[in-house]
Amino acid sequence: PTTTTITTTTTTNTMTSTTTTTSTISTTVTSMYSIHTEPF
Repeated sequence: PTTTTITTTTTTNTMTSTTTTTSTISTTVTSMYSIHTEPF
């Protein structure tokens, strides 16, 4: 589920170049935290 969210967010943010970088960073941080919290 986490991977799908990243792909969807990146595709949606492709329209906004400036927002893409910020959104990608936020999504990556959230994903890493989610993945770390899920197994634990």
